[in-house]
Amino acid sequence: YDGPITRVLEDNIHSTKQNSSLILSEASYLYSNTFGYTRFMAHCNANGYPHDRITGGYLTADAAAGKAIPLYVLTSFGGRELRDGLGSSIRGYRGWGYEAARKAEASFELRLVGPGLFGVASLRPMAYVFGDAGWFGGLYDCPDAATGGDKDGWIFSAGAGAAIDILDFAYMGLRAGWKFPIDDPLYATYFGSEKFFWGITFLLHF
Repeated sequence: YDGPITRVLEDNIHSTKQNSSLILSEASYLYSNTFGYTRFMAHCNANGYPHDRITGGYLTADAAAGKAIPLYVLTSFGGRELRDGLGSSIRGYRGWGYEAARKAEASFELRLVGPGLFGVASLRPMAYVFGDAGWFGGLYDCPDAATGGDKDGWIFSAGAGAAIDILDFAYMGLRAGWKFPIDDPLYATYFGSEKFFWGITFLLHF
């Protein structure tokens, strides 16, 4: 590895006369997604396996408009390539409940990747620290009583974790962190006063 790898993708879709929530109705909506990520400081051995530290960042934004926006548009990022929504992207928060027509998310990670265990290059431990930030604007069809009339907000989290790469097929680990609801009108309803979170992580890689 001898330099940064950066990717930026823009995706726009416009649809009309869609079926929403299994009910035939007229619906016109436009949503767009722009995201990019970069990887740098990745040190690889002669076989191409990282063995030191990897830092990376991710940024995505999404906007939708229309009279009847489908739920999957509100709860995901993307156009042709759907991705987890805002609550799932900010680690420690719930995967639903932040249905917004406008949203953005940024993440940063520093990973320390160890050598292969027992001489197996595809059995590799790693440790990481992370920081996530998210913004939502205009919670969709959310009653004012739930937010006190505030439909915009910011959510943040930071933490650390450890995992093991199992034969380049699965990643299993544990992570923990702290939520920072600096401006989240829904936080007290969803989480009360709890800020700490932890969980077991499992991901299949194809």
